Amino acid sequence: MYINGNTHNHASAEVSFKGKVYLGVTAVNYNDEVERELVYGTGSEPLGVTKGVYKPNGDIEMLKTESNRLIKELGDGCGEQAISVVISYREASGTLVDTLKTCLINKIEDASQQGPSPNKTKLTLTIVDVISRNGIRLIKPKDRPRVAIRP
Repeated sequence: MYINGNTHNHASAEVSFKGKVYLGVTAVNYNDEVERELVYGTGSEPLGVTKGVYKPNGDIEMLKTESNRLIKELGDGCGEQAISVVISYREASGTLVDTLKTCLINKIEDASQQGPSPNKTKLTLTIVDVISRNGIRLIKPKDRPRVAIRP
């Protein structure tokens, strides 16, 4: 439902790490997929399909001043600390909340260039848990012990 033509966009996004909001996030990219394989026996038609392997991916681009604030807060060994990333899209038509739970920073890319553009940092994430899009997930997580990562 649209109210006065409003729909969710990046300007309506609020991104928080470990419960703290960071305003200088210029891009958030995340996706997940289930890599399945058809199973064959004799004959040319598939007999079934495997359950597959769940693969989440994500990266975040931030203004360098904001990424420095985040990295400083995480401290030395920032890539070894699990963080949650919550993206809230608020508009008159309602709020959508996507959650990237149990993320590790596995790559930090800084860039600087001549001109008026601000310096930015790209953080590539390893996402351990299933991505939640407004409470809906691509797969249902199993009720079993998980990798021991401290949030």
